[in-house]
Amino acid sequence: MRDLLISRRQVITAGAAGALGVLLNPSAVFADDGGEVSLLRWDLAQVIQLTVLAGGSVQARDATTHDTVTLTGSGEARPGDRTAAGGGTFMHRHEDGSEVAHGVYVVTAFNSFTDGHGSLSNTPLSDGIGHKNQSDSGILRLGIKAVLPSGRSIAAKLGVECALPGDTSGAVEGITLDVTVAGHSFHFRQVPEGGVTVFHALED
Repeated sequence: MRDLLISRRQVITAGAAGALGVLLNPSAVFADDGGEVSLLRWDLAQVIQLTVLAGGSVQARDATTHDTVTLTGSGEARPGDRTAAGGGTFMHRHEDGSEVAHGVYVVTAFNSFTDGHGSLSNTPLSDGIGHKNQSDSGILRLGIKAVLPSGRSIAAKLGVECALPGDTSGAVEGITLDVTVAGHSFHFRQVPEGGVTVFHALED
């Protein structure tokens, strides 16, 4: 299966030469921070046979404990209204692979969006989620609620960063997750080659 997968680093390299010709959705209005994308779709994606698809997973690690968290997820945000929705699943493991917790999470708050104006348009990838000229990059900050099978819930902060060619936001590809459990604060940051993210700026 390894020959069917391509990393985001390879995508950026392949698209860098044409990154100046970024094509964006002309119906959307953009701002630099918290900006006016009328409707933004976010996906923790996967790339199979040079095609970007929904339904991927991403992995991040806490630098202190070396615990890892694996997330799936997708959703939408309306930066102009400061609203967001979506969710997915999570799996938290210790460094030795033993499970700490698992469950689902739902988006509870929109915190910010910085539009990076990047695009898939000048990469060799096909877009299996939207149209390549709708693809976008940037930094999305969300509040989420993680829910364990027992019904217990924990508040956390999720960052989704998409660094497509042409990005101007300073996004570092992947996710961040900040959560405090039993008095311990975890600061998960995506590991290299830990998965891919993608945004699409859609018409309302």
